[in-house]
Amino acid sequence: MKIVFIDPTESTINYGLRVMASYLNKNGHNASIVFLPPPKINYYYNYPESVYNDLYEIIKDADIVGLSFVTYFVSQAKFITKFIHEKSGIPVIWGGIHATSQPEESLEYADFVCLGEGEEAMLTLLNKMNEGEDYTTTRNFFLKNNENIIKNDVLPLSRNLDKYPFPMYDTNREYIRVDDRIINKNPDITRDLFKVSGNFFGFPDREFHTYITLGSRGCRHHCTYCGNNTLNKLYHNETGIVRHRSCEHLISELEFMLNKFPYVDLIQFFDDDFFCSSIEYVREFAKQYKARIHLPFRCNFTPSFVNEKKIALLADAGLITIEMGLQTASERTNKEIFKRSFEKKEFLNAVYTINKHKEIYSNYDIILDNPFENYKDNKETLRFLAKLPAPFKLNIFSMTFFPGSELYDYAKKEEMIKDEIEEIYNKANCKYYEDRDSYIKFLIFLIRVSKRINFMPYTLFKILSSENTMKVLNSIYCQWFFRFLLKIKARIRYKMARVEIKN
Repeated sequence: MKIVFIDPTESTINYGLRVMASYLNKNGHNASIVFLPPPKINYYYNYPESVYNDLYEIIKDADIVGLSFVTYFVSQAKFITKFIHEKSGIPVIWGGIHATSQPEESLEYADFVCLGEGEEAMLTLLNKMNEGEDYTTTRNFFLKNNENIIKNDVLPLSRNLDKYPFPMYDTNREYIRVDDRIINKNPDITRDLFKVSGNFFGFPDREFHTYITLGSRGCRHHCTYCGNNTLNKLYHNETGIVRHRSCEHLISELEFMLNKFPYVDLIQFFDDDFFCSSIEYVREFAKQYKARIHLPFRCNFTPSFVNEKKIALLADAGLITIEMGLQTASERTNKEIFKRSFEKKEFLNAVYTINKHKEIYSNYDIILDNPFENYKDNKETLRFLAKLPAPFKLNIFSMTFFPGSELYDYAKKEEMIKDEIEEIYNKANCKYYEDRDSYIKFLIFLIRVSKRINFMPYTLFKILSSENTMKVLNSIYCQWFFRFLLKIKARIRYKMARVEIKN
């Protein structure tokens, strides 16, 4: 069976889709991938005719087409699906976190919806289609049956991740939109797409060619705002939802890819929590990575699994930058709204443990524009940030209520979502808005500057971040001034993004 996968998002990595394509090819099918990054996220943006003409030439002899995307790009998925149906009649599958969270809505456009992890389900579906068998009972799929919807349950999570081949990087099977045409993704394009500004990791004076991979799947946390919240519910919070590949399988993939792409000089592990593993696993990984790969790397983690032994082993192996989710320091928000385990003391212990290793640069994520937070919550977060030891970089995101998450349901119930299209579907990748709560965002800017040049005593910051001060200076009467300052700040944001102590 020939299947063409399409990724209409801004990413050209899609590790999961590449593994899926590789697995199907290994099992006798013919899978290729088309990357169609739009020039901008816009609910009303449609591709030009020239792109659709090229797309038709790629899919015209396919048996099925699959689209994988996140919520921001649902409009592009709708436009592409409509074109395929009208031009060819080829059946279309939607997959990914948005389709998983909104399967019935997705079936208003697609013929099938694949829920959750899809390798085994897709292979079973294609095998049944190829053999002319009844495929309507294939697990993990919702599909149309006249006016009815067939809802199949999901397969248990795969425990043996080593059974899956390395992700597909094959210029003969990859295509990408460049300007208003679709072309084969040649080696030069691949190299350019691997290029990432060092500012993303906290190194503004460097540039990297990065390779992204996953050593594990799943997240043990149940934060109400996250896509993992949807997946954990789908699998009924199945025991052992976090699964690891063996060190040998992971390191072998990296060796293979570095031989294929020798210019790669940084490895990114995008596991939800890279430290969520035993000390024995970390020790074996560090030993093999240092001996066989020996490149700098970065990873994500949560503070609950941080300890000195793990950090020391990974630092010695090449860990140079980490990302950890702070999100908010408000105890009320974490407990009642986000339902996440967060202890300030635990977070600080992790920070100080990491900061002992000067070669590791820290990145912390925070969420702003949260309508469930008040000035007391904001004060807790701001003052906690002001006390964090430098160096670090802040990654600031806007609260987005992703469909299917527990927080989305709560926000709908509380009528917090006024315009779903603009506030969710047409929102540019969680970006925060400087015209909202401008004074609070200005205070974050002051934290960044103060950490760099040490100009503001904490006592003064406590006054600036008091609830009464925020009520006045964040009012509609004063926000215009801080919006103006933020616009000026944007010109020097690149330099201020990296927070460091000046010697």
